Amino acid sequence: RIVLNVFFLATIALGVYFVLMGQTKVGTVVFIITTGNVTIEGLGEIFNNYSKILRNLVSVNRLTEIMNADTEIHNSPTAIVPTTTTGAIRFEKISFNYPGKDQAVLEDFDLQILPKQMIALVGRSGEGKTTVAKLLCRVYDVNQGQITLDGNDIRTLDRDWYRRLFAIVQQDVDVFDATLLENITYGYETATSAQVDEAIRAAHIHTMIEKQDRFPDGLATQVGERGIRLSGGERQRVGIARAYIALLNGAKFLVLDEATSSLDSETEVAVQSMLNTIRKKLDISIVAIAHRLSTIRKADMIYVIDGGKVAESGSHEKLLAQNGLYSRLVELQKLGALRK
Repeated sequence: RIVLNVFFLATIALGVYFVLMGQTKVGTVVFIITTGNVTIEGLGEIFNNYSKILRNLVSVNRLTEIMNADTEIHNSPTAIVPTTTTGAIRFEKISFNYPGKDQAVLEDFDLQILPKQMIALVGRSGEGKTTVAKLLCRVYDVNQGQITLDGNDIRTLDRDWYRRLFAIVQQDVDVFDATLLENITYGYETATSAQVDEAIRAAHIHTMIEKQDRFPDGLATQVGERGIRLSGGERQRVGIARAYIALLNGAKFLVLDEATSSLDSETEVAVQSMLNTIRKKLDISIVAIAHRLSTIRKADMIYVIDGGKVAESGSHEKLLAQNGLYSRLVELQKLGALRK
């Protein structure tokens, strides 16, 4: 672009020089300058677009690499699609390390999820709680041992069928530049209006859209790129509503990875009550990962993970009576709350 501008200025200077020397007419110079200006503008656009194309090609090549990347989990040609499932899951002597890493995250790990049961995974950061959830949803396969569903190794089950059994709410919910309704029904665009209404009430989104100044179009309100117009708690409500619709459409497990950490206390209590209700109503199991131990006191079974193994397990009351790691974690959180 700079070269073209320099060339254009040189043309003007040369034309003025020839006019002053009497070697050409003013009209001829004006014609040349006008034509040159149009030509240079056109060439400039061509060069700009060419530069954009080159930059976009880099992105396209990267996307192509991602699309062609081999999936970590392969479906067996003889994969089974069960007609029914009770929802009983067992982790049996599991050992696992992430690809490319030598250190085991989990080792000789055992865990059980009974039908309609709520279990909680607690422990210090980095002890493998989220890894357990990833293995449960078969994001990765175990290195040793096996995970079974109703006695069947999950590696023998159809991958897509198995993954559809899980509704997941993470701490950071993915929200897209679309309407609130489109984000709630993401993945289940055919959800009925009755299902949507039930989901938004369960996640307390109906109280959000009553705020006309922030949601003037109700569920049709655009939430902005990455949900920029929503608070952290509101994004988590969207995630809860999205998961609720998945449960209404046949998912058997609700996985909560710090799913209520950004909710205010009043909404959190309401959501916890809702979870207990839907567990009984929809015959589902709940797996909750939580740092705020107050949110998992009513869990049927709490697994305390330490060093990649289950250090303690039992109900809230039983673990407190043992005066072990769980009891110390509870005391530490009480001290933190008092200091605040």
